[in-house]
Amino acid sequence: MVKLINRDEDDSYFSIAEFFIMKRFRRTGLGKQVAKDIFNMHKGPWEVYQIDSNEPAQHFWKKTIEEYTGGKFTERIEIGRKTQVFVS
Repeated sequence: MVKLINRDEDDSYFSIAEFFIMKRFRRTGLGKQVAKDIFNMHKGPWEVYQIDSNEPAQHFWKKTIEEYTGGKFTERIEIGRKTQVFVS
């Protein structure tokens, strides 16, 4: 069973566990729509992070979250990863 969403230990925020779009479906808008649907199904605080070495993921998530929130999110840069924080 693949888990798409995690909750932190205190259930204070959601995070993306696994998210993968096959190459032939990338750049079609499918990934962005699925991400937005997930955010809409799980209302509340979110933290979505990407590892530093995955620049395509960083670009995808920042753009998707910026569009979804209308720019109302913050971004943390930590050692080894970037994290977008917002409320759906």
